[in-house]
Amino acid sequence: MSAPDLDEILRRLSLAIAFWQPLHAEQDVDYAIVNNLQKIAVPEGYNAIYTGTGHRIINTAADHIAGEMPQIEVPVAGLSIKSQERSERLEKALQAAQYRINARRAENVQRTIVLNGLWSGMFVSRGPLFQADAWGRIPTRDGYKDQASYETAQDEYRATKKINWPIYRRAVDPRFVFPDPGTMGKKWVFVRQLRPVSDIRAQWPDWDGRSPGANKSDPPIGDTILVYWIEYWDEHYRAYMVGGAGELGGGTGSGVLLDEVREHPYGKPPFQIRSSGYGIDTGLPWERFRSILYPARSLLNQEIAALNQLDAIMRRTAWPIILEASGVNLKEISPGKVYDIPAEMWGKVQAFSGYDPVVVQGLMTELEFLQDRIEAATFPNVVGGMRAKGIASGYGQNSLVAEAKVKFGAAAANLESLEEEFNADLCRCVKDAIQEDLPIWGKTKWGKLDTVLTPEDCDGAVHVEVTINPKLPTDRANEVAIVQVKLALGLIDKETAIREVGYPEALEMLEKIYHDRAMDSPEIQRVLNLASLMENGYMQYVLDAAKKIGMDPGQLLSVLGLGSPQQQLPGRTPPGQPGNIAAQIAPPGMSMLGQPNKEQPGAPITTGSVGRPAISAATPGTQSNIRDQSVPGLPIT
Repeated sequence: MSAPDLDEILRRLSLAIAFWQPLHAEQDVDYAIVNNLQKIAVPEGYNAIYTGTGHRIINTAADHIAGEMPQIEVPVAGLSIKSQERSERLEKALQAAQYRINARRAENVQRTIVLNGLWSGMFVSRGPLFQADAWGRIPTRDGYKDQASYETAQDEYRATKKINWPIYRRAVDPRFVFPDPGTMGKKWVFVRQLRPVSDIRAQWPDWDGRSPGANKSDPPIGDTILVYWIEYWDEHYRAYMVGGAGELGGGTGSGVLLDEVREHPYGKPPFQIRSSGYGIDTGLPWERFRSILYPARSLLNQEIAALNQLDAIMRRTAWPIILEASGVNLKEISPGKVYDIPAEMWGKVQAFSGYDPVVVQGLMTELEFLQDRIEAATFPNVVGGMRAKGIASGYGQNSLVAEAKVKFGAAAANLESLEEEFNADLCRCVKDAIQEDLPIWGKTKWGKLDTVLTPEDCDGAVHVEVTINPKLPTDRANEVAIVQVKLALGLIDKETAIREVGYPEALEMLEKIYHDRAMDSPEIQRVLNLASLMENGYMQYVLDAAKKIGMDPGQLLSVLGLGSPQQQLPGRTPPGQPGNIAAQIAPPGMSMLGQPNKEQPGAPITTGSVGRPAISAATPGTQSNIRDQSVPGLPIT
């Protein structure tokens, strides 16, 4: 495929601008609402007041949709062990790459994509692009005099690769994006936006600063002038251009190439474009890509109007208009001032405020009504953490939470699709553009990983599944409660319960739980304490000290917590047996508590009081007996 020339690129740009212009006009309307840029007609002397409701709606929705890091899974391509290991390596590396991408930017990329998509109706992500200058050149053997210098350079290069992240990803303002209408950016994409001349000349020093069609004798454009910056990407080639000046409305049919049209290795335009999920797929761009604010536009504008009217009435009450007849001649009107006027003029001065309590109450009622309608047109109040009015039962509250979550379902699904395409493009970038190992370290669900994404693992088809799980205020509590009920009823096992609560590595979690339980058990602690005392020689020291003060060894064990007065072993191990340490300490015929042992050898120990039958405390085969036998010579409670 041959490279397109400038005329072909500009022809495509003109067609794209004509096709997407109606959508971009709609996006400008919603952009103004979110950023409080609407024009508000107020009388002279009154300030325009913006409610900020549109901004709050967009940010609240973005907090829930992009609040958690996307979870990445790479399904196993085959049944072999090799395929499973490759799948695991890819999954961990791609998850860690998400951390590196966000750590390099001042803002979270996914959240910015969601913010832009909610007010514009279009999710747009640009990347991955490989910035080779982040790593520098690979050391070659012939460039060094000896092997030691070469190996030192190799070590420095590997360290640079780990420190400097070379992958470029950005969230692009959808108002400046012009994808091909047929595939929505799979064949070609334009980015066209206004930039100052100084910004472009800093990036491209070889540009002479002249606009399209200018002669060599014409002076260059001033540094502060805004001109159209145009990027073109197709499946194989890319181009950077400067169009006409923004204030002249040019840039649609003319342009100056800043560099020749060059081939790129990515195999497709490095963009991912999706609808935010709130439009209808009729084929018309302004209907397919609709913002979450679209059904509430008139309500938002009316809310601003009602708030400004209410403010105007309150201002006129606080600072009333003074009407005076001709001849009164008041010099000024200031609080606390005393004015001398003829008595016959008193009745000819009056304050005009226009305050009507009924009107004020009506405006307050209208504002409440508009706020409810705006929330209903976008998402329920409960999403913002507010309890629904009149709902006291948990069922009703949970139903509203579920309703709110459904509002974000379409946006979350389309964001998942976008992230899946980006991760597949990242693998293609490693294989075709980087062509060497990409070191990655970052925080993941497996902990902090230090891994690599290799061209060998990225070779072939890579299918990636991404999960976006919007979280609402009561979601996690509801999930945990439901899992507890399932586990109590025996409907699921502990491993499944751990996964449903949110820990993917359930088996590892179970091992940690059993380890903690074992270490916290009294039986294990007694054995460990006794072993520690004997290994460090403290036991002999304590025994000698007890002997000096006349303390019975069995009583000493009880004081140390190594014996139990309530329960003894049903069968005594003969003194002197190496496994029975307590028996070696206590003299023959004495129990561990220092009392004469009246039971017959092998007979169960009984307890009881006068007039009551003795109750067996430990019989062979009981749970107590089995546990006692696990630690010979040490009674267990």
